[in-house]
Amino acid sequence: MVKNTANQSVPKYFKPARGTIIDYYRQVLDRRKWKNYLVITYEDKFDGYNNVFKFLQSVKKKIPFDYDTQLREHIIMKHNEAYVNHGRDGLVHDYFLHDHHTLHHVLCSKRPDTLELMTKPIKHKEKITKYITIYRNWYYE
Repeated sequence: MVKNTANQSVPKYFKPARGTIIDYYRQVLDRRKWKNYLVITYEDKFDGYNNVFKFLQSVKKKIPFDYDTQLREHIIMKHNEAYVNHGRDGLVHDYFLHDHHTLHHVLCSKRPDTLELMTKPIKHKEKITKYITIYRNWYYE
């Protein structure tokens, strides 16, 4: 079992964050010095966007609705928002437009198990259509 710098055990599929895309977003996103990240990358090769919200709205319409996954993500987000200021749990997230075809949704968590629960079963790459692909990468510091 691998451990991050906060001495928490992280699963084997978590990758070290140094020298990756996390270096660009860590300073902006992680003011609390949390060490666990999930980067969900949406790639839409059909349309181009100049706005994060238009990109997200369009891609969410094109992805088939999965009730169980949406409910799990909603519960995890709301649970962590309730405890984020009390020091027990914590989850912050933000969207970053990489280029006009790529959007990164970066989640930063106090605990690695919070990010593990976001996607079950674990799917590192999911091809939705021939134009839309979702990549999920977990990182630790």
